[in-house]
Parts: sequence; C-alpha cells; structure tokens
Amino acid sequence: MAIVVGAQLLLWFASGALMSFLPIDRVHGDHLVDRTTVMPLNPGVGLAVPSEYLRSVGEPVQSITIRMLGSKPVAEVLTAKGVTLVDAITASPLPPLDAGGAEEIARDAWRGTARPATRATLVANASAEYRGALPAWRVAFADPDATRVFIPVSTGRIAAVRTKTWRLYDFF
Repeated sequence: MAIVVGAQLLLWFASGALMSFLPIDRVHGDHLVDRTTVMPLNPGVGLAVPSEYLRSVGEPVQSITIRMLGSKPVAEVLTAKGVTLVDAITASPLPPLDAGGAEEIARDAWRGTARPATRATLVANASAEYRGALPAWRVAFADPDATRVFIPVSTGRIAAVRTKTWRLYDFF
C-alpha cells in the first residue's frame, strides 16, 4: 500500500514541479503566435449600414462586431445558429474560410524568427488537442516546437495554439 501511495505522491509532486517551472506564456505558445494584436480599421473605408448586415443574414441577430480579417474589413454577425462572416463594405455573406486563408492568418500571427512551412488540415471532430468550435483548420508549422494553430472556419480567429510544451504540460 505504501508503494502505491508513494508512487502517486511522487507523480503528483513531479507534475507540480514541472508546472511551476514552465512559464505559462511558453505553454500557451505566446512566444510563437500573437493572438492579441488587432488590426485597426481604415477610417477612409465606407462600411455598409448595420441594417444591411441584418438583411444578408436573414435571421434575428444577437450582435455585430466589425473587425479586420487579414486586410479586409468584415462584420462578424452572431445569431442563435452561430457566427456568419459578412463583407463589411458590401454586406454580402463571405464563403467559409478556406485552407489558404487559414494559413495566411496563422502566418500573419507568427512571431518566430524563422518562417517555417505551413500545412492546413480541416478538423471536423474534437480531440484531446482541440475541443473548440468545429469545423476548424489546424495549421501545422514545421518548427522545432511542432506548433499547431487552430482557426474555426466560422470566425477566422485563432482559437488555440498547441506546442510540444503545451502537450507535455497537458499530459501532466
């Protein structure tokens, strides 16, 4: 009984020590991917009036957020069914985010010194690595940290960043 309890205590202390030694910003991948920078809207761009966004979605709206998606202003329209992206200038619904768009978003947020190759894969099922909004693009960077950036098709926002450090932390 002492060996079983002792082994559990040893694992508990080891995992606690690991968690206290790893900086949480490194675990989150903040040194590799910038999730906080917001692109400002160009004040000279003529945006559609909000009633046009409502018409293009065709159902009751809970909120509208105007933001940049890459170099394009978009309206993120939230309804009971989820998020719809609408062109903020023409008020026309945008097609779902494709692999090229997801890779561009991930590369634009990349902070690393090197520019590793990327590969986007569509994720349709929740996994241990990502349990956010689905479907989502998993953009894999060919870097030493095996960085994976998850971007939901519906929003085009970075929802999660996973690295080797995160996987080790999550294991414990």
